[in-house]
Amino acid sequence: MAAKTNGRPKRDPEARRREILSAAIPVFAKNGYSNTEVQRIAEAAGIAKGTVYLYFETKRDLFLAAVTYAVERLAERIDAEVQTAASPVAKVRAVVRAYFRFFDEDRALVDVLALELGEVMGQAEEAYYRVFSENAWHLEMIFREGIAQGVFRRFKPRQAAHVLANLLTGTIYARVLGGGKGPASRSAGAVTDFLLHGILAQEKRI
Repeated sequence: MAAKTNGRPKRDPEARRREILSAAIPVFAKNGYSNTEVQRIAEAAGIAKGTVYLYFETKRDLFLAAVTYAVERLAERIDAEVQTAASPVAKVRAVVRAYFRFFDEDRALVDVLALELGEVMGQAEEAYYRVFSENAWHLEMIFREGIAQGVFRRFKPRQAAHVLANLLTGTIYARVLGGGKGPASRSAGAVTDFLLHGILAQEKRI
């Protein structure tokens, strides 16, 4: 049971923190980092501006926490998809599918990552690296599993994971910046097919 202050239930700090982040993300996505005022975020969250500063000392801290929140949501989405896949090939498909579905279903989060991170890149390299490394780590583990089972040919799994993570990230960023139309998940099949089969005809593969 929640603790009470002056007869009223006391808000769980972590729940409040998540509420602030959930309110901040669409505000950052709509207005951009530089043009976003903390007051706007407070209004969106239905709280006083001072309450925001109880959880985040500066707007930059709030923004970086929003990036981390986005990365965590993406990692959870990938984990959930991979858990339902039985084989290494199915897991690769699941990672790609989850990545693009994340774009379609959580567009505000993706806009924050793709459009706004550059505005504070000098201060946010660690947060950006997390976006990239979370995806690469999942892929590396799947590649290692597939190589061990003889499903994939032998190659350097970490290097290949980074190549694919770059491909996924670049595809999404290009789509955001280019104003791509239609669901991003439509690209999942093409990306997976390219990854698994390459461009050489079967008889020409070496």
